[in-house]
Amino acid sequence: MYAPEKYSLFIIINKFSLDKLTQRKQDHYFDKIWLTENFDFASLREIIINNQASQNLPLQIVTNAEEAIIVCGNLRVYFNIDPVNYDRFKDKLIMKELLNKHDLLTPKHVVFNKKEYNDNPRRYINHITNTLTFPLIAKPIDAMGCNEIEKLDTLDELSKWCSKTITSNSNFEIDEFIEGKVYNCDSYIKNGKIVFTQVSACSNSCYDFICGLTKGTISLPHHDPIYKHLCEYTIQIHDAIGIPLGGVTHLEAILTNDNEIYFIEIGHRSPGILIPAMYKKFLNISTIESHILLQIDDDYELSVNHGAYSAWVAFPIAKGKLNEIHTPIIQSNYEIEWSKRIGDIMTNPTNGRDYVGRLLLWNDDYQKLKNDFDYLNTYQFYTVDNHSISTQCHGLTEYV
Repeated sequence: MYAPEKYSLFIIINKFSLDKLTQRKQDHYFDKIWLTENFDFASLREIIINNQASQNLPLQIVTNAEEAIIVCGNLRVYFNIDPVNYDRFKDKLIMKELLNKHDLLTPKHVVFNKKEYNDNPRRYINHITNTLTFPLIAKPIDAMGCNEIEKLDTLDELSKWCSKTITSNSNFEIDEFIEGKVYNCDSYIKNGKIVFTQVSACSNSCYDFICGLTKGTISLPHHDPIYKHLCEYTIQIHDAIGIPLGGVTHLEAILTNDNEIYFIEIGHRSPGILIPAMYKKFLNISTIESHILLQIDDDYELSVNHGAYSAWVAFPIAKGKLNEIHTPIIQSNYEIEWSKRIGDIMTNPTNGRDYVGRLLLWNDDYQKLKNDFDYLNTYQFYTVDNHSISTQCHGLTEYV
């Protein structure tokens, strides 16, 4: 896919990512590599200006790092690449505001106002409980991977959360809990139009994962009514939030038992964990490469070639010493990898990226794949200190 005769690639990268790039032997693709730990707007703007002065080439700015979405969006506006920034693909409050204007359902929420709480804690907590109904989900407005997310079931838990969060550097929202099934909708976009969307069903939410349940997704067949329903919903979301010019978007939504769809969040990036590997098996799509090429190469056309149905599962971390690893017996083909070894001492997970291992599975028969997927999501992949995996959180949810 790399076409040096059509474009030159330059990368601004930190040392950790550069080491990974070198290990994968991908550094030779880039005409120049800028190594930095400072990714603020002014620093990146100076690097780009210096690069453009020496290269005198048409410019495009892309990222697949969620942490860099906002700054890259601001740079795209500054260099007249895009008329609007990408805050709407990072800030959950901006997302909700845009969707509420189009009568698309979002969880009822309040922004946690630290000053108002500090001025009068009792009155402010009463304001929250008069506005929202328990249970609640508290989360940063611009974080990912379930960092700092908490479920609050009672007034006492809310009070304790407010008391400790007043000193946090993050900004938070508090949402009403929505019960239902979580789905991912990954759209491939070129010239401001969706060319393809794949919908996948989640076994459990990211929050459930840090509580001790497995996490995974299974790609839905394209004849599935839910697939078609959520593809139409995805179009509505992009129309409301403002579709990007190109790339991949990762949308998370909840389908309730009443067949209502609640928006959770959307990012302008490739999905993570084993979703790209799942799509490679099922659709023969290289998702991360597509995210870049759909933005920088006018001639690039997304090609979808169906293969075996595919899914993946990640195993949560439980606190303690890893004593034993179990290998499942299933009908589907699979690849399994472990990030921990027997004897490792593990601590409680802090985000959705903390896992003991993960498994990619595929099968030409969707029902057999679904049976294996369901089985693996209750399977005990390992034991800790001669005890079964135990949950870390209360009130396990179907919430992202």
